[in-house]
Amino acid sequence: MHFYVLSTRRLNRIPPNGAAVELENLLIHVCNAEIIVPTAKAGARHLEFDRPLRLHGTASERVLLIVALAPSLVNAIHSIPNWRQLFGTVATYIMDPWLNWELWPEKTPKDFDCYFVPDRRAADHYRFHHGVQTHPVAFAADVLKFGWNHINRPLDLVAYGRQHGAYLQVFKQAFNDPRSNRFVYHDTTVGSQCTDLGEHRNLIWKLLHRSRCALCFDTSATPDSRQGPRAQSVIPLRYYEAIAAGTAIVGRHPTVPEMVSHFDWPDATVELPPNPADALDFLETLLDDSERLNTIHVRNHVEAWQRHDWRYRIRDLLEHLGLNLPARLTTDLSILAQPPQSCRQVRWND
Repeated sequence: MHFYVLSTRRLNRIPPNGAAVELENLLIHVCNAEIIVPTAKAGARHLEFDRPLRLHGTASERVLLIVALAPSLVNAIHSIPNWRQLFGTVATYIMDPWLNWELWPEKTPKDFDCYFVPDRRAADHYRFHHGVQTHPVAFAADVLKFGWNHINRPLDLVAYGRQHGAYLQVFKQAFNDPRSNRFVYHDTTVGSQCTDLGEHRNLIWKLLHRSRCALCFDTSATPDSRQGPRAQSVIPLRYYEAIAAGTAIVGRHPTVPEMVSHFDWPDATVELPPNPADALDFLETLLDDSERLNTIHVRNHVEAWQRHDWRYRIRDLLEHLGLNLPARLTTDLSILAQPPQSCRQVRWND
C-alpha cells in the first residue's frame, strides 16, 4: 500500500494544531507515508501546492489519511481534484469532534471510508446525527518519542491550555509569589499563533518532563472556555500526554466510562477538593510527599507505554480499515512489547 498524509499545518497555526501535526508526523513515520501540504496563498481562490502532486501505484493501493482538529479543516481534501477516484481508502481522525456538533460544515465530504473520533459517544452522534461512517479510537501520546519516567523534577506544577480559572488563580498567587519556593508554569496568552508548531510541542513535552504535577480538568468543569455542546465530559488529550511524561495528573476529572478503563491504576489521577480555596493546602501536601510522587512518575509512564501509545491506536485504525500493518509500525510495536524505557534510552529509527 502507498500511504499519504494530507496536512493542515500551513492552514491552521493555533497551538492546539501542534498536536495534530505531531500525530501527522508519526503517521508519516510508521506508515512510510508521503506528506501532502496545501497552502492558502494570498489572493488565490483555491488551496495550492508548492510542487505537482505525484502519486504511486493504482488507486486501490493508495491510502489517504487526514488528522484534523475539526471537520471544517477536512475541507482541505478539495485541494486534490478527483480525490475520491485517486485514493482507494480515505479516512480522517478528528481530534475535536465537538466543534461541529450540531451543524456539519457545508463543504466537508461525508463519503470517507471512516471518520475516527476519540470518544464513542461522539462516534454515535456523528453516525446517527450527521450520517457518516464513524469509529471511536481514543486519544494517546507518542510515548516512544516523548515518554519520561525520571523522578528528579525541578518544576512543581504545569498548567497549559484550558484550565479552571478559580483553581489556577489560587496556585498562581501562592506559587509564583517571589517569596515562594514553589513554581507553576501557566499560559499568559490567549488565541496566539505559533511560529513553529513543532517547537511549541517540544516545549510542552519539556515542561511535562520537568514537572511533578500537571493541572488537568474535565471539559465540563470549564464551561466558560467550551460553551454549549462543547462543554461535555470528555477526556482531554493532555491526560494522555501527562502520563506519557510521567507527570502526576491533578485536577477535577471526567466521569465518562473510558476513565474507568483507561486510567484505572492507583493515583492515575489525583482529585482536587471541590472548593478551590482548599486546593492549596491539598497540593502542598502532595508536593511534600516525594515518595508518592516518585511512584506516580514511574507508574504513569509504564501504563502509557503499555497501553496508550499512539501506535496502538494507529494499529486499531488500520485494522478497522482492513489494511495490513506497515513494517515500521510493526517494528515500533515490537519495541513497545519490551520493558518500558524513557525516550532517552529508546533506540529506534526516526
